[in-house]
Amino acid sequence: MILDSPDVTDINKLRIIQEGRAYHVEGYIELRKGLTLADADDIKFRVRDKLLAESDITDVTLGIIEDNGVQDWKGREERPVNGGV
Repeated sequence: MILDSPDVTDINKLRIIQEGRAYHVEGYIELRKGLTLADADDIKFRVRDKLLAESDITDVTLGIIEDNGVQDWKGREERPVNGGV
């Protein structure tokens, strides 16, 4: 779900904690270069809202960084929570 946004180029770090039936998601996403801070914030909030729309995800904390040119996230096909994070 995070990588579905065309402006998200990579997931730098991601941690998902399960507490009972609830999931807490926190991580850093990399955005394409050249975005203004306002645009980057808007993208972060859209991604956060999309994750929170999943009934099992109760808390999302995301940080944003500019794409560093290194592909950190290898698991695009891995979809652990209701179709994927």
